[in-house]
Amino acid sequence: MSKNLLKIYRDSNFKSLNNPNPNVFNMSETIDIIFNFFNKYNYKYYKLVKNMINNNQVAIKTVNNNLKGVCYNIPILKKSYIVCNIRSYNISEISALVHEFGHAIYFSEINNDPSERLRDKYIEVPSMYFMKLFLDYCSENNLNNKGTILAYNYYYRRLLNRFAGIRYTSGHIINKKILNYRYNINYNTLPKDIIIALSQCNSKGIDLDINNNIIYAYGSLIAIYLSDQYKNDPNETKNNFINIISKIGKSNNQDILNICGLNQKELVNPKILKKELKNHIIK
Repeated sequence: MSKNLLKIYRDSNFKSLNNPNPNVFNMSETIDIIFNFFNKYNYKYYKLVKNMINNNQVAIKTVNNNLKGVCYNIPILKKSYIVCNIRSYNISEISALVHEFGHAIYFSEINNDPSERLRDKYIEVPSMYFMKLFLDYCSENNLNNKGTILAYNYYYRRLLNRFAGIRYTSGHIINKKILNYRYNINYNTLPKDIIIALSQCNSKGIDLDINNNIIYAYGSLIAIYLSDQYKNDPNETKNNFINIISKIGKSNNQDILNICGLNQKELVNPKILKKELKNHIIK
C-alpha cells in the first residue's frame, strides 16, 4: 500500500507550506466554531465537548515530547482531560484540538467497557475522523479559506509521509547507502518531508516509530473514506462510526474495514484520496 501512496505523494507536487498562517480567530470565536461543528454532528457530542470546556477539562499549554496535544482518560471518573498546545488560533491549530476531542468521544463510548483497547491499529480513526470532518465543515462554511486549505494540505502530507516512512524504514532501513543498495532508491531525490521523517526515526525504537506511523496513517486514510461517506449519508456513517468504536481492539482488520464499507483493494488504490488531493491541494 505504501508504495502506491508514495506514488501519489510524488505525483501531487505539494507546494511549500511555510506560509505564515497567523491568528485568525480569538479564543471565544474558536470555542463557538467548535461548538457549532459538534452541534451540527449531534447533540450528544456537542454536550460532551461543552461540558469538558465548562468544567476545565481542557487546558491550552505546552505538551511534552513535542506533541501537539494529548487526551488523558480516567475511566473511574468516566472523564477525559485534554492538554493542547495552541500557539495561534488558525484552522490547523483548532483542528488539532478537535482531534483530541475525537479521542475524548472514543473514551466516552468505551468507559463502560472494562477491556483494554487503547493501542489497536485503528485507535486514531475516531480522532482523525472528527479532524477531517472539521476541515470539511470549515470548507463548507468558508471559514478562513486559505487557512482551511493549508490545514487540508498538512493533513495529507502527514498521511503520505507516514506511509512513506513505513516503506523506507521497514526492516530497520534508515541508512541511505542501504536504501540505495537494497531498494535502488536515490536518497537525494526523496521528497524533503520524507527525509525529515526518516531523520526523526529512533533507530533503537524504530519498531515503535513504525507502529505509530501505521496507527496515524491508517486513521487518517480511513477518516478520508468515512468523511466521503458522510457527505452522501450522514446517518449511516454515524452508525458505522459507532460500530467501529465498538470493534477497535476486539475484531480483526477486515471486519473493521467491512464496517467502513472498505476492502483491502480500495485501500491499496485510494481513489478517494486522489479526489481529495485534486480538490484541496495547494496549487
